[in-house]
Amino acid sequence: MKKLVILFVIIPFFGLTQNIDYPGDIEPGDSALLFAPDLINTGLFTRDFSMSPDGQEIYFSIMAGRSAVIMVSKKENGKWQEPVIASFSGNQKYNDFEPHVSPDGNKIYFLTTRPTEGQDEKPGWQNQNIFMVERTNNGWSEPHDVGAPINTINNEYYPSLTNSGKLYFNHSVQFADVGIYCSEMKDEKFLEPQKISFKNDSTLSLFNQTISRDEDFILACGNEKGTRKPARYYVAFNLGDNNWSDMYDLTEYLGHIGGRAASISLSPDGKYIFFCTILTDEKLSKVYPGLKISEIIENNMKPQSGSSNIYWIKADFIEELKQNTLNNN
Repeated sequence: MKKLVILFVIIPFFGLTQNIDYPGDIEPGDSALLFAPDLINTGLFTRDFSMSPDGQEIYFSIMAGRSAVIMVSKKENGKWQEPVIASFSGNQKYNDFEPHVSPDGNKIYFLTTRPTEGQDEKPGWQNQNIFMVERTNNGWSEPHDVGAPINTINNEYYPSLTNSGKLYFNHSVQFADVGIYCSEMKDEKFLEPQKISFKNDSTLSLFNQTISRDEDFILACGNEKGTRKPARYYVAFNLGDNNWSDMYDLTEYLGHIGGRAASISLSPDGKYIFFCTILTDEKLSKVYPGLKISEIIENNMKPQSGSSNIYWIKADFIEELKQNTLNNN
């Protein structure tokens, strides 16, 4: 199995693929790399990744004090700009997480604690709903509720979309009963969601999933039902006729488990998997007599200082797993 090898260098490169020029270090291969240190990954709690299909905008999530906000970095004049809070996020009354740019780049779906119809405003994470913004000539619209039948009085979160317009997301009443649901779109409206079942999901609690654009496979975070263990990562393949394979554990391929707030997603072209985990560089956590408080602060404001960071890895192994799965079904 592949092991996680973390390389932390700041050598810029230009263009991993013909179409997308990613920021950061070097192109990942079979081992995961920290993604864009000091630009995307800092000492802050960082997770989630979504990119516009033209490769010019990156959206991700951070914890800023007690607030959860969505950040954006844009490529301007050939250079990735310092991330800022997205125009539709940053309202201190609400938490925003899990941005997902639609395949055409004209919408962003995201988790928010804004109340939906029938809900009262509540503090913290008591409300979890899916809202959406649309691209306009003047930037992004104001956030608006995707409404029923997607949002309910319970929790809906972690949206992702296919090229055909299907919306995959999580629905739960409480942590133990979370499930993956899918809603087709017809006449610009989402239809009644259907729960997605996998052959071995009776023992797993699956959440924070991402569907591939062609709906060929689905990635998910998960753990054993009834536990609060750090998340592992899984993949299942579409067998056709609304049937899915087993969920296969990807954790060893990625090289590390996730935290309790794990996430996983794909690059627009599907060539890379992005996932979050918590790793600590021993050099940053080392203390000794005479260490200055300014040095401690500086160390704690670097990636791998004990908070969540985003990593990426080449997704080639998914195709191999797919072929093995189809041959056995």
